[in-house]
Amino acid sequence: MIDHYEWREVIALYVDDGYGRNGIAALGDMLAERRCKISYKAPLILDPNWNNIIDLLVKVILVESRIIVLHAYAGWGPQAWWDLVMSR
Repeated sequence: MIDHYEWREVIALYVDDGYGRNGIAALGDMLAERRCKISYKAPLILDPNWNNIIDLLVKVILVESRIIVLHAYAGWGPQAWWDLVMSR
């Protein structure tokens, strides 16, 4: 998708554990191959509450890039994405 729309910079939201860090490292490598980059990495604690998620989303909203990649667990990832979309 990033390649299709020719985006050059993305923001990465991820769970701050091995799963999230490895996924974002792999994404960074793939983006570098396409001359793209992660402009801002936003880690989230492993077992976040909604206040943690909202605090992180507020930080992300203040960053210039408008392309956001969310790498999270299915348990709370969709709700975090919905909260992000509704806050814009």
